[in-house]
Amino acid sequence: MKSHSLLLFLFIFVFSTVSSAQTWTVFNTGNSGIPDNSVYDLAVDTSNILWVATAGGLAKFDGNNWLVYNSINSPISPSSNDDIYAVYVDWEQNVWVGTDGGYLYKFDQDSTWIDFSAVGFGDIFSITQDYDGKIWVGHYYGLQSLDDTTWTDYTAQLPDDFVSCVEVDTENHIWAGTKQGVAVFDNNSTWISYTPSNSPISPNNPWIESIKRGFNDDIWIGSRDGIFKFDKDTTWVKYNSTNSPLWDDTVNDIDIDSDSIVWIANDAASMGQFTSGTWTNIFFPSSISFSRSIIIDLNGYKWIGAQNGLARYNPTGSGPIYLEAYIPKSTIGLNVYPNPTSSIINIAYTLHEKGNVKLTLYQMNGVCIYSEAIGNRKPGKYIDIIELDGLSAGNYFIILSQNNNSSIKQVIVD
Repeated sequence: MKSHSLLLFLFIFVFSTVSSAQTWTVFNTGNSGIPDNSVYDLAVDTSNILWVATAGGLAKFDGNNWLVYNSINSPISPSSNDDIYAVYVDWEQNVWVGTDGGYLYKFDQDSTWIDFSAVGFGDIFSITQDYDGKIWVGHYYGLQSLDDTTWTDYTAQLPDDFVSCVEVDTENHIWAGTKQGVAVFDNNSTWISYTPSNSPISPNNPWIESIKRGFNDDIWIGSRDGIFKFDKDTTWVKYNSTNSPLWDDTVNDIDIDSDSIVWIANDAASMGQFTSGTWTNIFFPSSISFSRSIIIDLNGYKWIGAQNGLARYNPTGSGPIYLEAYIPKSTIGLNVYPNPTSSIINIAYTLHEKGNVKLTLYQMNGVCIYSEAIGNRKPGKYIDIIELDGLSAGNYFIILSQNNNSSIKQVIVD
């Protein structure tokens, strides 16, 4: 019986490897304009441009052409050794770049670079933006936020100074992953920490590598001992190589598509796919190993940044559950119901000032399919209705904007 199981395992492994080899495209210094084979982080902007953080500088790839920014042709400091550890695209399509040695830059994708390095960071590992527009930076020595021109340090509230990842959930709460667990900030005054003492996070290896907000407002947490799904209340579900088919326990990065399928960069040999309660391993080509990052572009392609190259999983699929670069400033109270829906959607919102109101409905790939200028409205509570006749089943998002303020909600059409 053991022999049959072994043969079956070998068949599945070989079949998976051969099958995946036919669906991967690998980019390295030998066949592309990528400046270095060591890839740390990835980001996608609203034009579906891929931004690649490498050990040889920042690379921009439009699907055909490569453009590289480094210490020779940009303000990136030579002291960084051109090691770009983090890249992030904000709502205004500025590209934020974090490096070895703690150098932080904001680049407008044209010619203007702003250097924030004087703030005094350690090596920068993660950058994100919350619904108020604040930029959050996780680095070797802690966590800081930038609100317009004011920096605030939150390191003292963390279970450990080393911050490997930062995420924002739908309630505008900040989640920071550290070597000793997770810290959550309500963006006001309250902090909660989840460590081995009050959660299933492993006491033997509590290092958190990645955090991603999920489809149902849950949180996915990648560690060096598997991945957790947390409902932000009391329920934790853990998956690792012991209790699931996951190939490796280290989960370096997470992304989720609009079909609520979870994709992970599963360290050494494979990309993990979680759908309908089951994990599947999609093995890398032989030239790719030790994945560090994963991102889904607007075509549904999955990109893997690894120690020895960049790889694209070619089969088309659903785009990302949300693209960070689309998330607008959220200062308008907004609710949509019923959700899911099949016929109409009620848009209930609260305005705090007078001004012109606009309602826009988008596909998850950023294509606008409905737009209405509602007109000038005073402060107060309102309800508008959108009829969804003829709209295909799937996931969409609604943006309600007034003056310089906006709010966003996801809508599911069944």
